[in-house]
Amino acid sequence: MARVEFSMWGFCFMFMLAQYQVQEAQGAESVPGLGINWGALASHPLNLNIVVNMLKDNGIKKVKLFDADPWTVSALSGTDIEVMVGIPNDQLSKFAGSSHNAEHWVKANITKRLHGHHGAVKIRPHSQQCKILAIDKAGLGDTVKVTTALNADVYESSSGKPSDGNFRSDIGDDIKQILSFLHERNSPFLVNIYPFLSLYQDDNFPEEFAFLDGQGRIVQDKNVQYSNVYDANLDTLVWSLRKAGYPDMRIVVGEIGWPTDGDKNANNKNAKRFYEGLLKKMGQDKWPIAAKGVVYQERKWCVLNSDVKNLSLVPSALDYACAGADCTSLGFGCSCENLDLATNASYAFNQYFQSKGPKVEAKLVISMD
Repeated sequence: MARVEFSMWGFCFMFMLAQYQVQEAQGAESVPGLGINWGALASHPLNLNIVVNMLKDNGIKKVKLFDADPWTVSALSGTDIEVMVGIPNDQLSKFAGSSHNAEHWVKANITKRLHGHHGAVKIRPHSQQCKILAIDKAGLGDTVKVTTALNADVYESSSGKPSDGNFRSDIGDDIKQILSFLHERNSPFLVNIYPFLSLYQDDNFPEEFAFLDGQGRIVQDKNVQYSNVYDANLDTLVWSLRKAGYPDMRIVVGEIGWPTDGDKNANNKNAKRFYEGLLKKMGQDKWPIAAKGVVYQERKWCVLNSDVKNLSLVPSALDYACAGADCTSLGFGCSCENLDLATNASYAFNQYFQSKGPKVEAKLVISMD
């Protein structure tokens, strides 16, 4: 049976290292297998050292980054936190056809971090073939493990039962190549599982089955009983790997979480319930320790000038702002769906302004002439 590791859970590519000289982290006892996704898109970015100390206070030993930002990686240097770094999708084509670009990226983001002078960083990259050759050339093939994140929709079950799970036939050739690669490199299968999406995609999906507190209806499959969609989904992957010829491949859940906005089921109450169930499942009965030393921003907001009457150019500016900030709350069925165009613009402009930080002059200039 495949081995499973709960490596990440969400706030709402990759490369792994095994041995380094690191200093002992001071903080809470760690929860085996539990990690955090550290995203860069935030309305109020925290000081990097504050985040690192929060991770230590909670005994977090694994962190996944969605890029290889040097400031963030440096903040993790000298800790015993294993770091998974990634290459954003919009940069993959840059490396796919250029071994030079791939080698440069590995040197700057992997080799340098392993052999730097300010404390090593435990790194775990995920990407594709172009990076592998560069990693091997750098002599890191046995130290750094490479994988790629896959969503839970790459496998399915015709009956809804895990034992009937199999990888989708329309992507069969691609999956075979990925599995063969992971097996050869002794890398894990990295999967993102979001029980919330079951509710989001199907209005008839039984709500209780999306949570992990055991209140869902029982689904019987062979000698196993399932009370939640997460366990059923994960075992569907286990069966799919078994049928593909890889019964012992290690599984890492790269992302799991519950949003607090963006849908009728995305709210604080449901998120709290989900995370309580998840933490209990991981053997943790306490909520994480909050960040210490947070300096809150001044009470300043960026809003559309009330004197503006011609709003014809606002939509394009609004799109620009939302491309660089989180405008989830403005969507249909979300907490701010009933705002008019002017207040939509103010919300978007403010999100953009706040995300750039209090010391940055983030301006959106719109000519209304």
